[in-house]
Amino acid sequence: MLASHHLAAIVFAGCIAGSAGCGPLNDPPSAPEVEIQPAEPTDDDDLRCSVVTESTDIDGDPVTYRFSWFLDGAELGVIVAEDPGLVPAAQTLPGEEWECVVVPLDLVMEGPSASASVTITDGVTR
Repeated sequence: MLASHHLAAIVFAGCIAGSAGCGPLNDPPSAPEVEIQPAEPTDDDDLRCSVVTESTDIDGDPVTYRFSWFLDGAELGVIVAEDPGLVPAAQTLPGEEWECVVVPLDLVMEGPSASASVTITDGVTR
């Protein structure tokens, strides 16, 4: 008994998606560059993660960003819902390593993430 197979292809603007010379229907945004300020924080400092170089999207799609915070390697997500790039000083302790991961998103896809990290030092003056 012979098996029957059907093959489907998506045609867009005269090319078959995935074939040589024909790019995907949507390209993801590029990775942003991010930083955490201050670069050498104490436990008296708020942490501020920001995008210093915006992502680009060759399709012209608008790009938004998703922020996630990690504490000593464990994902915490967003600490302050109204300001996802912020960790208040009251949430930090000396010796902790904080990492901010930022993912760019266009209307369809995620792009490559970027991250920055800092280690908290003791803010007490002796």
